Amino acid sequence: MDIDGDALVKKIMGLSVFVFAAFGVYSIWNAKQQQQDAQKSRQAEAKVDEQLSDDHAKESSSPRSPFVLPPEERIPTSPESSAQSAVTPDDPSSSPRSRFAPPTN
Repeated sequence: MDIDGDALVKKIMGLSVFVFAAFGVYSIWNAKQQQQDAQKSRQAEAKVDEQLSDDHAKESSSPRSPFVLPPEERIPTSPESSAQSAVTPDDPSSSPRSRFAPPTN
């Protein structure tokens, strides 16, 4: 069995050129797909940002702290409960002490 070295080299070269060409075409196609996906995501982000800015503009017309309850949700306080919790400044034992203050004897 006689193997022709030149024919074998030509076949290997042809196959490698085909593989590199196919890889190049795939790389170009993949780059275009990624570019289109990025463009679509930027457009979607722009729509979301626009909707958020519209919502924020509507909310900013009446600014309200998230920590303040509207009057209808507030719990009414009775005068008795506020009198019980009042601290008299004359009595030093009832004044609040810092936990970092030195101990009293």
